[in-house]
Amino acid sequence: MSEGRTRKKAAVSDLVKRLENTRCIILTDFTGISVEEMTYLRSEMRSAGVTFRVIKNTIARRALDKSRITEDQEFIDLFKGPTAVAYSDSEVMPVKVLKKFSKKHKGRPVIKGGLVSGRYLDVDQTSALGDLPGREEMLSIVLGTMMAPLQGFATATGGIIRNFMNVLNALIDNKKE
Repeated sequence: MSEGRTRKKAAVSDLVKRLENTRCIILTDFTGISVEEMTYLRSEMRSAGVTFRVIKNTIARRALDKSRITEDQEFIDLFKGPTAVAYSDSEVMPVKVLKKFSKKHKGRPVIKGGLVSGRYLDVDQTSALGDLPGREEMLSIVLGTMMAPLQGFATATGGIIRNFMNVLNALIDNKKE
């Protein structure tokens, strides 16, 4: 077996391992991005816990064929032309970083689509995913909603006690006079 073929098989098996352990895979067309911009995008992705790589389409298709990631042909068909893959354990972080970067750089890179928790998302669905709050934000919203009744109860109870104390103080002031 040739050295090139061995490297390609290793690349396919490595990609299978990486993609099987992620929740979100976003495909982009990176045409029109300079080297400096790509370097900046990669550093932004890295700091957000997202891996961003340019992968050969044939290697990506072979990895998808050999894995249990997806059998959705629409997703597999997105591997045409210049394709970069952003993947992460976070369902929304890759899209958030891409959309933020895209706003500053003339709409580049262009999101092709994605796969989130094994479900194919087209371009519009993937873009809408980027508008959702992140996991931590969602948890804080839920926690705030759960705490609201308790805070209301504490405020109402505190008001009753405060009013009672005001009445007692008024009585004490009247007795002194």
